Amino acid sequence: MSADDLGRPEVRRRLETYLAEEALPDWSGVEIQDLRRATGGLSWETFFLSVAERDAPERRARLALKRAPERGPLEPYDIRKEASLLAALPAGGVPVPRVLAWTRDPSVIGREFSVMEFVEGENPDLRKIEDWEEWNDEAARGELADQVLGALTALHRFDWRRADLPAVVGEPGTGAERLARSVDHYQGKIERYVIPRWPAQPMVRHAGLWLKQNAPDLPEDELVIVHGDFRFGNWMWRGRRLAAVMDWERASLGDPMQDLGFLCMPLARQRRPELMGMLVPLDDLAARYESRGDREFDRRRLHFYVIYWQFVEAALVPRGLAYAAEDRTQLRSITAYPQLNINTRQLAELIDDYEAGRHVL
Repeated sequence: MSADDLGRPEVRRRLETYLAEEALPDWSGVEIQDLRRATGGLSWETFFLSVAERDAPERRARLALKRAPERGPLEPYDIRKEASLLAALPAGGVPVPRVLAWTRDPSVIGREFSVMEFVEGENPDLRKIEDWEEWNDEAARGELADQVLGALTALHRFDWRRADLPAVVGEPGTGAERLARSVDHYQGKIERYVIPRWPAQPMVRHAGLWLKQNAPDLPEDELVIVHGDFRFGNWMWRGRRLAAVMDWERASLGDPMQDLGFLCMPLARQRRPELMGMLVPLDDLAARYESRGDREFDRRRLHFYVIYWQFVEAALVPRGLAYAAEDRTQLRSITAYPQLNINTRQLAELIDDYEAGRHVL
């Protein structure tokens, strides 16, 4: 089925039946009144639905549906990871959308999918953050940073051992062992999808070896759940309050400094390099993080994970471009070509600074 197949009457009827039985079982039936697909991205297909109760049409709801694509640069896709996290994390005070139902059964709408409550709010991304009124005041940015760090602290406190999260926890291993598996995963994408079509990426290979040789080796009981894509664009806001953290498909177990490293990598602060995650300067971020009393803000480990995330992006960009070259609907990705050289140059500079003991970012 294509991305537009949810508009077909027989598919819509199957989806309405599923929603009535699994997502909204206390309703007398479900009628989809509006369905539209969100634009952008090369990952999950996202649809927004307006539904009404069949026998009481004044009862309405807005839903979000995420479905695995037929193919894509981030495969393999596994709906249970995000769905299980969204079900578990509210108990730890982590703001996430409420998941209503999920299934891996392709007979409903062709592929595995999940259904969540629609989260009202603003969702500015990094490319347009300067246009958001709440961001344009320094004091307001500090409040936004506190909200982000509050959600991150809650996530780090969450006891994943008591939750049933096999797709997140994965195989046993220390921090270094898990990171090595992650590096191999991203390098495997280069080996499988890029090198047969394009020249090799020697800097990515070198950086992968370097990461495995220098990884902080935290014991498993010190690891936390890491979001894996922690940035504007995945945060939903109501004013200056963080209403929800979205898109958990890259979640894993890792070092508590890992998501902070994502905030501090060059791609997360391109236009304002002095603002980590386009929020606050590094010293301010460290002080706000440590004021919560949970953990030390370790700048050396932070620097390592900045390198790790820069490596991930350096691996994903050529994979995405190779995918786009095969899919004519994705030709807009041609604008990512300049990022190839930028990513590898920044990656080399970050490694040089780390080895010289310059952890200033």
